Formats: sequence, structure tokens, C-alpha cells
Amino acid sequence: MENLVGRVILEITVLGQAFESWQALLLDPWIDLGLILLVSLVAMSDFYRRFLTSIREAPRLDGLLDGLDDSPGNLPPISVIIPAYNEAVNIEGCVKAVLANELPADATLQLIVADDASTDDTLAIAQSVAEIDERVEVFTTPPRPADETWRGKNWACHCAIAKATGEYILFIDADVRVGEAAIARSHSDDKTPQSDINSSAPANVCGSI
Repeated sequence: MENLVGRVILEITVLGQAFESWQALLLDPWIDLGLILLVSLVAMSDFYRRFLTSIREAPRLDGLLDGLDDSPGNLPPISVIIPAYNEAVNIEGCVKAVLANELPADATLQLIVADDASTDDTLAIAQSVAEIDERVEVFTTPPRPADETWRGKNWACHCAIAKATGEYILFIDADVRVGEAAIARSHSDDKTPQSDINSSAPANVCGSI
């Protein structure tokens, strides 16, 4: 019996010493930092793997313009809306990129610039483009209703919708430069799955880096 009690006490002592050692390790700030970094790296690795998978499985617009030039008139009337607030450095390039898009000969394009009461030369620059291209319409949004909450570009988009005549309406930001076939491709991508709305992710060009 004494031998058994002695062995139990010895095992308890060993377990206690092991627990104290692990506790000491966990209380070491460098060990804790290492564990946090390890967990963070595992989490980021899993996120990156999932991100790459979603990119690979995302639908592609390539090839959707095949046969477009051979079948003019297969695009509905299009209205492009550009909400703009203090976008003097961007608005001209954005508008001209839209106007340069490749569309069937008889396609109808309306481009609306909704100047949201800019304090720079956004309005004047947009109007100068409108003077030489009748497809461009420029207006300044009225004041927001005092009893309603409108934030960001939503008010400009709302006001522009009332002026849109197109069956297909495309909203883009003033700092976007659409590719030469972007409008037709975005409509084709909507039409293929018979969707009512489409949100396209453009390539990012970081000019300040």
C-alpha cells in the first residue's frame, strides 16, 4: 500500500511540474506573440486560398463580344450615369473613355454626368465635352431634401435616373476608365444568365504607389 501511495504521489508531482512548465511557457510574452502570429498566418493562408478559388471560379467576360459586329442592333438603348463631386482631374478622361466604347453602328448611347454641386471645375469640364458630343448630358443636382437623409453619391444617381432614357443603365465612378468594349461586354454578361443587375469589378491602377 505504501508503495502504491508513493507512486501516486510521484505521478501527481510529475504532472504538477509539467503543468507549471506549460503555464510558464504560456505566460511568456514572446511565446504568446509567436502563437498569435502562427494563428494569424494560418488564418491568412486560408483566406488567400479561398480568395484565389473564388477568382478562378468567377465568370469571365472574354469572348462575349464574338459576333457583335456582325449583328448590329443587338444592344438596347444604353444610359451611362456618372455621379461626380469635385472630380475635375477625372471627369474628362472618364467621359471620353465611355464615348470611345465600341458599340454597334445603330446602338443608342446616352451619357449623363450628374454634378453633385462640385466646388471645382467638374461642371465646366463636363459641359465642354457635352458641347462637342450630343450624346452627353450634364446637369447639377438640386439640393437634397431637408427631411430626408441622402449620403454620398446616392442623391446624384437618384436625380440622374429621372433623366435616363436607356433600357440598360450603367453607373460608373468618375475615376473609372472603361475599356473599349466594356459596355457591350457588361450587357452581354447580364443577358447570358438573364440577370437584372450586375456589379463588375474593374482592375485597380494605383497611380500613387
